[in-house]
Amino acid sequence: YEENMFKTIIADEADRLGNPFSKTTKAIKQLRSEKRIAMTGTPIQNTPEDLWSISDWLYPRYLGTFTQFQKKYCKLHPTWGRVIGYQNLGQLRERIEPIMLRRLKEDVLKDFPAKTVEYIYFELSKEEREVYDAVRKTVIEEIKKMTDLDTRSLALIPVKMLRLRQATNHMKLIDAKAAENISSSKVNVLKDLLIPVAKSGEKMIVFTEFAVMAHILKEELSEYNPSVIWGGIDALERKNIVDQFTADSDMQVLIMTSAGTYGLNLQVASYVCHFDSPWSVSKLEQREGRAHRIGQDKPVTAYHLIAKNTIDEHVIRILSGKRNMSDEILGDGEVEKLTMGDIEEMLGEEV
Repeated sequence: YEENMFKTIIADEADRLGNPFSKTTKAIKQLRSEKRIAMTGTPIQNTPEDLWSISDWLYPRYLGTFTQFQKKYCKLHPTWGRVIGYQNLGQLRERIEPIMLRRLKEDVLKDFPAKTVEYIYFELSKEEREVYDAVRKTVIEEIKKMTDLDTRSLALIPVKMLRLRQATNHMKLIDAKAAENISSSKVNVLKDLLIPVAKSGEKMIVFTEFAVMAHILKEELSEYNPSVIWGGIDALERKNIVDQFTADSDMQVLIMTSAGTYGLNLQVASYVCHFDSPWSVSKLEQREGRAHRIGQDKPVTAYHLIAKNTIDEHVIRILSGKRNMSDEILGDGEVEKLTMGDIEEMLGEEV
């Protein structure tokens, strides 16, 4: 073999190559090999453009250049140049079929335990509703001031809307002083769900997008001896927490941010709770996959906690719509791109 040439390169968790401009993607493209294999459970982590990036590493220009790919499969705004939709997805599916071998767990394990998904709806308290409506009004005003909706400005909108998601979680994320007199309805719902789980001796993994919320939950659920896995801990501490959760019957709850989405085997838990849902269906699947994976011998139940008439409802509804688009490509839903229509629906007002 030539110098610096590998016989085969296997990229596990290849969805991390979905961004063609990331340092990881650029670095792996510098490695030379005769054969390349990409392995991932979520080939579309964010948008269909992810497929271009991964396939361009496997077979350079198989889907054309990035510009050619966008021209054929994406709808671009005539002024901003931002992707506002997709087209010809059936053709894209046919194009990638020869280079993709796809298997579901249910296809290869006929006795694989079932997974049940339940959506738990609840009302915010009067005090929480007042805070939520105030935050919503502020977000709308800020967005309306963004008269020049270029690509950079549009990217900031979901960041601003994080405050709406925080407002449905716990007042401590919005106003620490106000939180002294306002309890979290969502936390109370979670506590109610945990009572029968704990009595049965089972365990639950609780996911949240916010590290601060994870630590609040650790305090709120102290009777279940929880630990937190988040981006601020090192690999050794993370391993110790997983080992303790697996072996210690008194530790019935494990709380995690997205730092726990990949690479953890937690079949000891048969319940998963999305305290707040991520924008991406693939991230939901990764979360639930910590418990619902090979080696699990019990049915798994996944809960979504959804505050009525809030952004929580819209996130679930929008993800369902995005699933339909991804169905045309892979047969599942793994897209998290937000359009202005999505944003206006969530805010309940044209911006």
